[in-house]
Amino acid sequence: NENIETLLDFVQDIDISEQSVEKEKPIIASEIKMYQDNADWQALYLTLNSLYHHHPIKLDIAGSIKSIYEINRDNLYQYYQTFYHPSNMILFICGNVKVEEVSELIINNQNKKTFSDITKKLVKVNEPTSIVSSELIKKMSINNNKISLNFKVNEFIMDAFKQDICMDLLMNMLFSEKNDFYLDLLNNEKITAEYYYSYQQDQVLNYAFISFEFVSDDIDYLKHYLINFFKQDIATLINKKQFEIAKAKYIGRFIKLFNNPEAIANTFISYYFLDYDLFNSLELIKTISFNDIKQVSSLFNLDNHSFTIIKPLE
Repeated sequence: NENIETLLDFVQDIDISEQSVEKEKPIIASEIKMYQDNADWQALYLTLNSLYHHHPIKLDIAGSIKSIYEINRDNLYQYYQTFYHPSNMILFICGNVKVEEVSELIINNQNKKTFSDITKKLVKVNEPTSIVSSELIKKMSINNNKISLNFKVNEFIMDAFKQDICMDLLMNMLFSEKNDFYLDLLNNEKITAEYYYSYQQDQVLNYAFISFEFVSDDIDYLKHYLINFFKQDIATLINKKQFEIAKAKYIGRFIKLFNNPEAIANTFISYYFLDYDLFNSLELIKTISFNDIKQVSSLFNLDNHSFTIIKPLE
């Protein structure tokens, strides 16, 4: 009980001095410089800048050194009062607790506090469906080429949560380290074992993109291979047996997370802010069909692809 009260009080009170703000600025500035030397971080933002014209996702989350030095105490209070507000928060408690007792504790804690009324709205960005550039190149102090193939996804063709799961299933069926796509490139020594693929979406902020990341000494071969691969109808590369196995594995992993209170809490919260309900998710997963998987394969659209490359300094 004492820890819950401490947590609530900790995030609902703030005391900032101008001195503390000024002291923090050079620390953040040095962190920004560190990220500028991080090839993986730079690869991510090179990718986002190749895909998005106006969407703020393309902006480095740390900001610029110039923007850091423009922040003052009043800015921080305004931000804090807007976003660290009960209407914008969720408290999730997972464990061997007495629900009624904890609920009363929280209600009493909040009733002792006064919060200002706030008005905020989500600003919709007028983002074109086109990409910014089909290829962006950056040179850094690295030993090998880092190459990304990226697809801008402009629509949710089904319920967003369902689309997220379907893409996860499809990509694991086709692009995992056990599949021919990866093994052909690796065994022919066209890439190293350093390989990563992802699908990221947020229907609230209205963006989605697919990315494949490789390390390779043969950029031209890899680009040619990838373009030819995605010229195919990739829905023809999967079958129902693969789908049933992938779906069973997904359900197994989903059920397994309920063995871990921390995993339950983290997953519930991440789902909640995206308007998903963790405890209804299993039923939705079970309804996913092979045709759903074939449908999301259309999102690998070469009309909206980019290559982003980080090369070693000469």
